[in-house]
Amino acid sequence: PKAIICGLVIVTISYLLVNIAFLSVLSVEEIKTSTLLVPTFSSHLAGSSLSIPFSLLVFISLFGSFLGAGFINGRFCFAASREHHLPKFLSFLHLQSNTPVTAQMMHAVITLLMLCVTTRIGLLLRLFVFVSVGFDILVLCSFFYVEIQEVIPRTSIQNTPDNPNPIHTVLDKYSGDSYHTGP
Repeated sequence: PKAIICGLVIVTISYLLVNIAFLSVLSVEEIKTSTLLVPTFSSHLAGSSLSIPFSLLVFISLFGSFLGAGFINGRFCFAASREHHLPKFLSFLHLQSNTPVTAQMMHAVITLLMLCVTTRIGLLLRLFVFVSVGFDILVLCSFFYVEIQEVIPRTSIQNTPDNPNPIHTVLDKYSGDSYHTGP
């Protein structure tokens, strides 16, 4: 917990200081009209000599963010599969490294499909935001669903071998798992 808290504080302070630096050197109109903010900032600060190092720092920051998001999304998929919300094959772990390889590969396939849809970066970013917000809304709805299920127990429909949950039946058919209750 200490490392997470310290990391969040350091990143938050760093981003705040960078934004304060941008606002102190550039005017609001320059920020609005600039296509690339870092080269504009560096040219005002010290000429074009700082453009490449600043751009490299932005690239490293974005690359780290994408790597972190990629690793986290695979773990989300793995955890959902372990809770039987996704097919069972997504919960498989690598024997030596103990990592969710199949879940990571599924996210890689989704990424490749999104890249095959278009090569325009603007459309790709909007598609990425749409999918990310969609997953966030889906997770939020599932939290409400779980909370309602804890408050209002289901007595009218029981999940038994004679009357299985239709969602589990479809998912289990494709994942090779069977739904059993009892000993």
